[in-house]
Amino acid sequence: MIDLLGLIKNAFVVVVAAISVLNPFNSPPSSIPIPTPTIIEQPSPTPKEVPVQKNTYVDPDPVINCISSHPNCMGQSIRAKQSECKNIWCCSLPDKTVLLHDKSQCVSTPSQNNQPNQLNQSNQSSNTSLVTCPDGYGNNVVESKDACDKRWEKIKIDGENARKAFNDNIDPIITCQSKGEDLVIKKSLCNSLVDCQIGSEYFLLYPNNCTELQAQHLRETSENRAPDNSYNQQQNEQCKNNAAREYSEKRQGAIVQYGNDSIDSITRNILTPEYQRAKDSCDRQYPL
Repeated sequence: MIDLLGLIKNAFVVVVAAISVLNPFNSPPSSIPIPTPTIIEQPSPTPKEVPVQKNTYVDPDPVINCISSHPNCMGQSIRAKQSECKNIWCCSLPDKTVLLHDKSQCVSTPSQNNQPNQLNQSNQSSNTSLVTCPDGYGNNVVESKDACDKRWEKIKIDGENARKAFNDNIDPIITCQSKGEDLVIKKSLCNSLVDCQIGSEYFLLYPNNCTELQAQHLRETSENRAPDNSYNQQQNEQCKNNAAREYSEKRQGAIVQYGNDSIDSITRNILTPEYQRAKDSCDRQYPL
């Protein structure tokens, strides 16, 4: 049986001996040189600075200047929180008006002349008792009932004047011209009238009134007008012309028959009376 272990040992000895012959100095085998890579250092990017946010507090209800719109305190201001501006009061004292934070301060605020303000006058009559009066501008004011009544009387008058001024602007008063007499009236009224002729005169009237008055005038004129007598007038004129011609013919015949010496007497005593009777007969037959 082959000694396998011995063969392996002998082979190992042979290999070691061969290496010793090739490298008598027993130095390690030379290695193949490997080039060293050049390392280029790249500058690292500068990181951006992130601003640090400061924690700032925003007051949701800051203190501001509350300015009054009340006529008695117009332009006055008071420092208060924004949410409290709606509670400020224009307080009427005996000697002045002041702007305060609320109604309770108005009750306790003394006047400069040491007189009690209206809110402390408990011995006054009902007309001077204090009330909360709307000022007409969206606010309230504490004042006497008399002052409140006067305030609203003025507001009413101012409102009427404003409405009148507005109406005058959109419907001004003008001179409405006519062929007859001009009228000073509102423009809208002038536009609704017509220059109505009634007989020989002109009047500014509503169209319906104009029609009615024209019809009435026509009826009255027809009733007073004389009837149409043109036929009688024509016949009367023709009848008298015939009488005049007959008078002239008879006079000429009398001159021929009786001569000029007798014509005057015949004309006066016979022809003229006949001619007059003929004309009277025309008037009776064809009255004018």
